[in-house]
Amino acid sequence: GASALILNAVRLHIENPRICEYACGAIHSLAGLQANSYWLMEEKATDVLFACMSRHINSTVIQEHALLAIWSLGLWEGNRSRLVDAGVGPLLLGVMGTHKENSKIVETGCGIITNLSTVETNAEAFIVNDAIPKVMAFARQHMQRESVQEKTICTLRNLSWWSDDHASILVDQDVNDFIKNLLQNYPRNDVIKTKGKEMLDKLNRIKLRQKGIL
Repeated sequence: GASALILNAVRLHIENPRICEYACGAIHSLAGLQANSYWLMEEKATDVLFACMSRHINSTVIQEHALLAIWSLGLWEGNRSRLVDAGVGPLLLGVMGTHKENSKIVETGCGIITNLSTVETNAEAFIVNDAIPKVMAFARQHMQRESVQEKTICTLRNLSWWSDDHASILVDQDVNDFIKNLLQNYPRNDVIKTKGKEMLDKLNRIKLRQKGIL
């Protein structure tokens, strides 16, 4: 069908940026249906996406379309561990670093990490790749972008949720002040308010444990 034609076209013309752009956009659209997304994973659409991202690392447009395609694939629970096993973590963080001044790429990247980190082993894989300090650094580039900060706080929450060891990394990164600034800057944002207060409570408990109080 059309999906197979798209994947084969990219494999044959990986050096063509326009074909990569259109193919990534098509995968994004097709992966909105669960059955399509599972088929795309079986046919190793990730290889095509990763190749486009790697070959055209400086193309903002291709990276935006590719990240949206990965986001669509990761919406479905059955794909989340498979995406991480395929190596999405290091490449994703690398793209976010290369384009850290692009708020759309940072925001979409955080959305992907948030979804994938609903699986504990995925969160651990991202943490091994220093996702927490990297996401913090990217987010600080966009302190005035509410949508980026909303995605960032969800990402940090999911990455740190599975264990105190993970959350301790946030303590080391002085996330308390970062969260307090967000709560002050965006008092009407319910996501930032809810996740921020939840995280502050957890981080404060960890600090008390570290001091031997709890």
